This record gives sequence, structure tokens and C-alpha cells, in this order.
Amino acid sequence: MQSDSIRTRKRPLRTHAGNPIACLLCYVCAFALPLIWQTAATGILYPQKLAATAPDVNAHLLKAVPGLDRWLSPAAVPAAGSAFSLREMLAVREQHWLQTLTVCAFAAWGLTLLVQLVWRFANSSPLFSAKRTVRAIRTYRLTMLSAWLLNAAIAAGIWYFGVQHITGRTLWDYLVSFGVYLLNPLAAAFVSRFAASPAISGKHAFFKRL
Repeated sequence: MQSDSIRTRKRPLRTHAGNPIACLLCYVCAFALPLIWQTAATGILYPQKLAATAPDVNAHLLKAVPGLDRWLSPAAVPAAGSAFSLREMLAVREQHWLQTLTVCAFAAWGLTLLVQLVWRFANSSPLFSAKRTVRAIRTYRLTMLSAWLLNAAIAAGIWYFGVQHITGRTLWDYLVSFGVYLLNPLAAAFVSRFAASPAISGKHAFFKRL
């Protein structure tokens, strides 16, 4: 009896291997959705619904941080008789605004993915898997809180320097400007629950095994 227990302790720990292709597809599908949305928002929805309504985001950034004048310049106000027309000014504003939305969206997307991957690889060891699963659930909640706060902070900057200065803003302005910051944390939560490391996941567990 004792020898059996000794042999049992000496057996190497085994974990059921996950499906790496399914996990990869899960990541691709989940994190592709925010990018697809942002591309459609700035490339399709904005020209159709919000053309010529962009705020002068560079001017508001320079007002808050004057040191940015080396890299940014506000859209000039057309003077009487000037060749620089109102249409050209609006086009410059729109270019700056769309660039800002794109850069901020990609920054939030990349940071959200990074935070999620750090959590995933920090909870991939098969040793003490039961205790690690309990700890992984706690750190998962903290990671998701961090992802939500990160996206909320960037969205707040978009609001402060841009959206609040849009005259007559509509639901389309909110969808185009903030939609990606809702999708990013949802993508991170989805892959955390359904594409976690095999060491902490199971068929009927908190983290589902693909």
C-alpha cells in the first residue's frame, strides 16, 4: 500500500493539453472584432453620418499641453479673402480627428491585449493547479478591472479633447468615438474565460477548456 502511494507521488504531473489552434482562433476572432469595428467606424460610418463635424482636437490638445506645438498644429481659421477655404479647414480638422481616433483605438487595443497575455502566461504552470486556479480567478478579475480602467481612461481623453466640443453631437458620435473601448475589455474577458491555459481550465470549470 505504501509503495503504491510512493509510486503515485513519483508519477509526473499531467495536464490535459488544450487545443492550441482553437485557442489561437479564439484570440484572432475576439481581438479582430474591435479592429474591424474601428475600421468600419472611421472608414464607413464617419463619412456617411458625421462628415464635416470633427472638432479641432489639435487646438484643444495644445491648449492643455502647449509643449506639443512641435508636433501638432491647429487647423487655421480661414480669413476673409484667403485661399484657405472653410472646406479645407474642415478637411484638416477631420484628418486630425480621425488620426487621433485611430491612434488611441490601436493603443487601447494593444495595451488590452498585452495585459491579457501577461495574465495568461502568469497562470500557465501545472504545479499546484487547484490553488493556482483560485488565484487565477482573483487575478483575472483584477486584470479585467485594469482593462476596463485603461480603456475608460483613453475614452475619457477622447471625450475631453474631442467629443465634448462637437456641436450637436448624436448617437453616431458616441458609437464612432467610444465603441472600440467597450469591445476591447469584452474581447479580453472572452479569451480569458474560453482560451485560458490548460493548467487552470476544464470542461465545466470557471475557465472553459477548448
